[in-house]
Amino acid sequence: MAVGGPIAVSKKQPDRRDPDREYSVLLLKLNELIAQDMGDAAEADAIRDKMDSYWARMSPQQQQRVRWLTVDLETLSPEYPPATVRLAEASWLNEVNGEWDKLWAGDTEKALSLLRDPRASSPVSGGLIALKGRAWEAAGFPEVALRFLLAAESINPKTYSGLVIDLTRRLGEWKIATRKANDLLREHAIEPSSVYFACLALVESVRNEPIEVAEPVLARVRLRLEELLDRIPGTIFWTKEIHAGAVVILCSALKQLGRFSQAVEVYTQFLKLNPKEGDFYSMRASTKVSGSLGGEIEDYIQAVNNGTMWGWSYAAVAVSQIEQKRPAQALAICNIAMNKGLSPAESVAYLYQLRAVAQAYLNQSRERVVSDYREAHLLMPEDGTIQNALSRVEAATAETMKDVVHGDEPRLRGAVRAADYSRLADRFVDRVASSEGRSLAEVGRAL
Repeated sequence: MAVGGPIAVSKKQPDRRDPDREYSVLLLKLNELIAQDMGDAAEADAIRDKMDSYWARMSPQQQQRVRWLTVDLETLSPEYPPATVRLAEASWLNEVNGEWDKLWAGDTEKALSLLRDPRASSPVSGGLIALKGRAWEAAGFPEVALRFLLAAESINPKTYSGLVIDLTRRLGEWKIATRKANDLLREHAIEPSSVYFACLALVESVRNEPIEVAEPVLARVRLRLEELLDRIPGTIFWTKEIHAGAVVILCSALKQLGRFSQAVEVYTQFLKLNPKEGDFYSMRASTKVSGSLGGEIEDYIQAVNNGTMWGWSYAAVAVSQIEQKRPAQALAICNIAMNKGLSPAESVAYLYQLRAVAQAYLNQSRERVVSDYREAHLLMPEDGTIQNALSRVEAATAETMKDVVHGDEPRLRGAVRAADYSRLADRFVDRVASSEGRSLAEVGRAL
C-alpha cells in the first residue's frame, strides 16, 4: 500500500537536462558498477568525470539535494538492524505524522529535509523506505525513487509491488511492469491498490495492440477488477479513490474490447453508489457516444448539474440546445461554464465559439460575436479551423452574421462529439497513486 499523503510535485519539475537529475542517473550507474567490483574500471572513471561536470553546473540547492540523495542511497543495506533502531524509527514516524501531511502537500524540500532526522537516516521498515522513495519521486528523481521502492518491495512484496509496477509503468519500463503485474495477479491475498496498479499496467500495455493480442489480457484484467469491485467496500484498505480508479480501468478494458454496453452498466452501478460524481456522468456519456447507444445528452446534463469541471460536457449541452433552436438556453450554459475555470483549454475555446453562435441567433451585437471567436483563437492559436472561422466572422456584417455562424455549426458539433475523454479518465488513474495509502502513524504502529 502506498505510504504518506498526496505526492506534491515540486513547482519546477526536473528533467534529464537538469544537472542534479543527470547526476542522479549517473550515480545509480556508478553504484551498480561498484556492486559488481568494477569501481576502478575505466567505465566507472568516465562516469565520475561526467558527474564532476554536472556537479560544477549545479546551484547550491541542487548540490545539497544531491548530498542528501547520496546519503539516502547508502542506507539501502540488506543488514537487519537491532530492535532499538526499529523502535526509534517507529517513534519518529508517529511523532511527525501530523506535520508530514502539511509538508508533503506543499513543500518537497521541507519533506526531504524532515527525512534528515537521525531516526530516519537509516530506514529499516518497508514503510519508511517507500516513503523516502515517494519523496524523491515528488522531487523529480523517479529513477532514484525506484531503487527505494524495490528495496521496500523486497521486505514486503504484497504491500509494495503495486507501487513498483506503477512507477516502472510511468518510466516506460514495460517489460518489468507487465512481468511484475502478471506475477502479482497470480496471488490472491493482495491489497486492492496492488490489484489496481497491476491491472492498469496491463491495460496500458495492450492499448495499441491488435484485438487478438489484447483480448486475453483484457479478459484477465476484467475478471480481477470485477472481483476487486465486489469486495473492496468490505476491506480495511478500501478507499474511494481505488473504487473510482478501478471502475475507470475496467471500463477502459471493456471499451477496448468493443463492449460499450457493459462499460455503461459498470458506470451505472458506480453512480448508484456515488450519484454526485459529475465526471462519471461525463465518462458514461462519452461511452454511449462511442458505442452509438444514444441517451448521452441526459448524462451530459447530469454531469453539469453535479458540478463536473470537464468543459466538453458543458459544450455538449450547449450544442444540444442550439440544435433544438434554444439559443437563450445555450447562452446561459456557456455563461455558467465561463465562470468555472474548466478544463481542458480546447473545450473552453469551443465554448466561446458556441456562445458566439448563440449570441448571433439572439441578434446580439456583432462585436460580441467577433470577440468570442477571438477569445477562442487566443486559447488555441495553432488551430487552423478556428483561425479560418474567425476570418469569416470578422468579414461578416451584422446582417450576414447568422448565416456565417450557421455554416460553422457542423464543425463545432463534430468537434464536441469527437472530444477525447481519456484525459478525464487519467485524472482518476493518477489520483489513486497520489492519495491512496496508510497514514504514517499506522506505518509506525506496524513496525
